Amino acid sequence: MKLVEANSIMDNIFHLHKNGQYPGMKTGWSSLDELYSVRRGNTTIITGYPTSGKTTFYLNLLVNLTKNFGWKHCVYSPETGTASEIYAELIFMLTGKTFNKTYQNYITEKELYNILPMVQEFFKVIEPEDTNNTLDNLYSEIDYCVKTYNINSFGIDNWNDIEHNMIAKGTISEYLKHELPKFNRFAKTRDVHGFCLVHPRNPDPLKQGEQLQPPRPDQIEGGSLWYAKAQSLIVVHRNWDDPTNFNTLIKVEKAKPKIVGKKGQAILTYYAGHGIYRDNEKLYKQVEEKPF
Repeated sequence: MKLVEANSIMDNIFHLHKNGQYPGMKTGWSSLDELYSVRRGNTTIITGYPTSGKTTFYLNLLVNLTKNFGWKHCVYSPETGTASEIYAELIFMLTGKTFNKTYQNYITEKELYNILPMVQEFFKVIEPEDTNNTLDNLYSEIDYCVKTYNINSFGIDNWNDIEHNMIAKGTISEYLKHELPKFNRFAKTRDVHGFCLVHPRNPDPLKQGEQLQPPRPDQIEGGSLWYAKAQSLIVVHRNWDDPTNFNTLIKVEKAKPKIVGKKGQAILTYYAGHGIYRDNEKLYKQVEEKPF
């Protein structure tokens, strides 16, 4: 910590007065752009039940930031698969061409050669090793990407795929009180955006006729600390009772600083054949009147 007096940063204050605060980069979805933007030096927590589309939403957001603003990203996502499989998923989102030979849009060797230079330039993937997959070691790898490749964002997908040493902290709450502010500081001091995906606790069994509701932030393991320490917090939710329904709720529970967004919700539709989310023009205008 250090004391900062106003007269020591007068140039910064007048620069802010003249130029204003910048809200961050648009997401590429008009309905969500009204609620949330991605700014370097800040962080976003993304949560949702398994199979709700969290990782797909996150990776699709990275692709949009690359296409629209030239952002570079560092991704840690063991749940998605090996580094090769993660790159294949990103290529699917970038091109609409799959690695699955049973589909008509199977990517050709020529198309793969053409897209690989872009993937090499804008995306870096960190894989776990057999041991010592701690947060500090992950931060060290991300630091290397910041210094070597000038990345704009990093992502931890997900929090549970890290080796957490909670012995010294005693409880989950005490651990999170230490590590979540550290996560925020890491993004701020490196001037990159930090994403962290985390699972909520499993929902209670539904009674007949009940519809699964989006998880609340306090349902994440560690409870209200995730909400308290998060800068932006997004819930991704898709109903399980209809596997053919790819309408997905994107609920912004928190956005700080306030210039980057506000609380609200939008609905995106996942197009499985292309690997991307798109605005659902019919639904997002009604979402406030008719909650998901």
